[in-house]
Amino acid sequence: MTWWFPDYPPSDHEVEIGTLFQEVDSGSRDYPADRTLLICFTNRSGSTFLGEALAATGSVKPAREYLNHPVVRRQSTQRGITSFDAYLIDLAGRFGHQGILTVKSGLGQLYYLAKLGFLGDLIKDPAFILIERDDTLAQAVSWAIAFQTGQWKSTQERSDQPVEYDFDMIDKRIDSILSENAAFRAFFARNDCHVEFVRYEQLRASPKEVIEDVATKLGLESAHYRQEQVSIAPQRSSMNAEWKTRYLSEVASR
Repeated sequence: MTWWFPDYPPSDHEVEIGTLFQEVDSGSRDYPADRTLLICFTNRSGSTFLGEALAATGSVKPAREYLNHPVVRRQSTQRGITSFDAYLIDLAGRFGHQGILTVKSGLGQLYYLAKLGFLGDLIKDPAFILIERDDTLAQAVSWAIAFQTGQWKSTQERSDQPVEYDFDMIDKRIDSILSENAAFRAFFARNDCHVEFVRYEQLRASPKEVIEDVATKLGLESAHYRQEQVSIAPQRSSMNAEWKTRYLSEVASR
């Protein structure tokens, strides 16, 4: 199957990966995972929590951002890997569980996998989850705070740098989130993909029900959610609410 993807500006990840490997595709197809679960996301949508929650069923390992170029460069250098397909094969061998590899994918990374012809060829039987937030403004505020603190998940250290409210940063991020989610849906529609859609708010409110339902639909065996296995916690503080209120008061007057 040839996968549709649009004309798009390559992401930093694609550019750096292309620079890292003299041979992006060596033609090797000895991929050890029977299925690959791609958790598609925009930043601050809850994808890390979703990945850990799925792993808390014991059916898969936690989804990581293995397609981010610093991760690709570090692991490839350490393991003497010389092509991107070999890197993905190595990932599947080391981090697959019960024949399934779980990976987080941003929009540009998904396009890159399609452009290389890896989906359905190297990456056998890809399955997709798209996680979205109902409250796009809250997501944009969360992104603006995390961008400045460097704390993208609760288990990371927070930077001591001062954090400042920035209307334009939040406003542009709202547009970006909406645009990327629409682009994900266009990709799935044009490639006739079966996708499991997860709402962050529902996931937080009823993680056991949401995760076990998604796992069942994906055909994951023995999927019983165990909350004690999840280490990620929400990062909301009074600052999030204050910035949201301030944005709403300012946007109405512009």
